[in-house]
Amino acid sequence: MQKPERAFYRIVYPPMFRPKIEIKGADYDVLNLSEKGLKFELPSRKKDEQRPQFDHFIKGVVRFVDGEVVLVEGKILRREDSAVILLLTVGIPLSKIMSEQLYLIQKFRDLSQ
Repeated sequence: MQKPERAFYRIVYPPMFRPKIEIKGADYDVLNLSEKGLKFELPSRKKDEQRPQFDHFIKGVVRFVDGEVVLVEGKILRREDSAVILLLTVGIPLSKIMSEQLYLIQKFRDLSQ
């Protein structure tokens, strides 16, 4: 059985190029994102009572490596080990997804030379 295709293009970030998401004054590494979804790393040092809970609605600001800032809003869809997955209601513009893709391609091209 074939997996269904994703509705939105997803960017998976290498560690040194990860944007940050700021939620209630705390910064987290973004592992991957799309127009309507975002996965961020939750450090193990966070106590369970400080961890975001399933189905909570949150707002945050994504700070990209190039300095651009995008407001996001959504609810927590699920938690996986040390990561939180958000379903965004206010997401990342497609133009930013495309510019991030080009940025990463260029950076990797520069690193391989």
